[in-house]
Amino acid sequence: PTGRPPAEVAAAMNRLMLSEIQTERYVTLAYAEIDRGSGRIRMVQAGHPHPLVQHADGRVTFLGDGGLPVGLLEGADYSGFQTVLRPGERLLLVSDGITECPDPQGQELGNEGLERILCHLADLRGNGLLDALMWELARWHGSEDFPDDVSCALFEYDSN
Repeated sequence: PTGRPPAEVAAAMNRLMLSEIQTERYVTLAYAEIDRGSGRIRMVQAGHPHPLVQHADGRVTFLGDGGLPVGLLEGADYSGFQTVLRPGERLLLVSDGITECPDPQGQELGNEGLERILCHLADLRGNGLLDALMWELARWHGSEDFPDDVSCALFEYDSN
């Protein structure tokens, strides 16, 4: 890797937001640097929902320890972490609009609900997985009219 470590990127963004942009807002961030040849991933999580790896057997592992949002506190410390994807595994980054999406009674989906959905959809790949995830989320919520933004990024590793 030749770029700045992801934790340094988050710290630099934090300084920029607090010193130059001078806004009352903050952002959450999950930033990954992926080596497509080896499957090695360097990441930082800054107040964003936990990135996750779905293994070839369908199991899900949540990564990171949370961290502070960017632009919230001066001098915030960000910790990077690493993982390695094996062939057939995938990395998924989701917005809090997914994990905090409520059912009709107001219960949030959470990591457990997301894991349950992904295990059910483990055989799907690419856009098929993303489309099915949105259908399952709409079924959970009882509507396609979600109360918050819903977004995700998917990286599937096949080592080729």
